[in-house]
Amino acid sequence: MDHKTAELMAFAVNDPSKMPSVEKHYGFMDDSDENKTTIINKDPDQLEPEDWQNDQAILLQQAMSVKAVNARKNKE
Repeated sequence: MDHKTAELMAFAVNDPSKMPSVEKHYGFMDDSDENKTTIINKDPDQLEPEDWQNDQAILLQQAMSVKAVNARKNKE
């Protein structure tokens, strides 16, 4: 982020006419249709999960399996 900001500042100081838009320079700020969440089966309640949600689910599954193993060890 700092490097991208420095690039924009260089454009602003040296040649503002060639400065790219903020949305183009920072890809995550683009609100085009390709970055929006897609709807599965046209049901508004069932959205495709984000990457962080998948990662969170995997982490929770691993934590639950570690707890189960520790609980079995404590019973023995």
